[in-house]
Amino acid sequence: MARQNEAPGTADEFELRALPPFSLERTVAALRRRQANLIEVYESGEYRRVLALDGRLRLLAVRQSEDDAVRVRALDGPLSAEERMEAAATLERMLGLSFDLAPIQRAISADERLAQIMAQVPGLKPPGFDSLWTTLLCVVPFQQVSLDAGMSILNRLVVATGTTLEYAGRSYYAFPSAARIAAADPDQLRRSGLSQAKVRTLMGAADQITSGALNERDISCLGDAEAIRYLTRLPGIGPWSAQIVLLRGFRRLGVFPAGDSGVNGTLAKLFQLDAGQVEVRLQALASALGPWKGYLYFLLLAWRLMQSGMLSPAQSSLDTWPGVHS
Repeated sequence: MARQNEAPGTADEFELRALPPFSLERTVAALRRRQANLIEVYESGEYRRVLALDGRLRLLAVRQSEDDAVRVRALDGPLSAEERMEAAATLERMLGLSFDLAPIQRAISADERLAQIMAQVPGLKPPGFDSLWTTLLCVVPFQQVSLDAGMSILNRLVVATGTTLEYAGRSYYAFPSAARIAAADPDQLRRSGLSQAKVRTLMGAADQITSGALNERDISCLGDAEAIRYLTRLPGIGPWSAQIVLLRGFRRLGVFPAGDSGVNGTLAKLFQLDAGQVEVRLQALASALGPWKGYLYFLLLAWRLMQSGMLSPAQSSLDTWPGVHS
């Protein structure tokens, strides 16, 4: 049976419906975080991604076809029925196609500057990584380093241990599996730029995921506070990492990553705050947004991406704000 938001198509192409407003470009930008991301490829209005579907790697291309729909193509041959259903479910998880932004819009409207930013990025759904393992791979290398440094480490790790698919003279990368990292040479992982502690964290998590001791089902059954306690029992996973895992891996928008240096720096620049004022303002915003405070993380990320040129704003009113380009 086809998914509710899936329209009929051919064996290598089908359509997925999205709850408007939806922007593929903006949602994928928040998923990618940096232009240099080797895994998440977005060019000329098309998102290309290697996904494991029904036990084998497939190269998918996603393009927004309407305000409320995307077209999905398999670039490397027809999809089986099982692959198509898994692709639809995975893209829903990653792109938040059916996620309703209306309650967030109402909550954010109370703050004029945040409301203006949200108007700059209409259709930005809170994205999600495609699995618990992928989430850990996209969190651990970024611990206590900048986004740029973390992305460089992750890219080197992917090149060293991941798998590639060739299409039209180009290589597309897939994340290494948990089993592959669990069996890897620790020295090879360290050469990617991971510290010894991060190597232990990733290899330990990979071993637990491979054995089934760590799984998404157990985490999904827990409330936010209990899930954070569960995750922080893992070696090398502290509160910030656990919060990012829940936010970016499980779309738990009631969670906000406390002490995130990128968030704090962006907030200080956006609202022209000194270091002592940031935490006070952050607590006030989190309280006002309530169960949607995690969306603030993605909104601030989008603002930074607009400042860097990775995203183009829908309007130009932000250019008139004091401090925006400082």
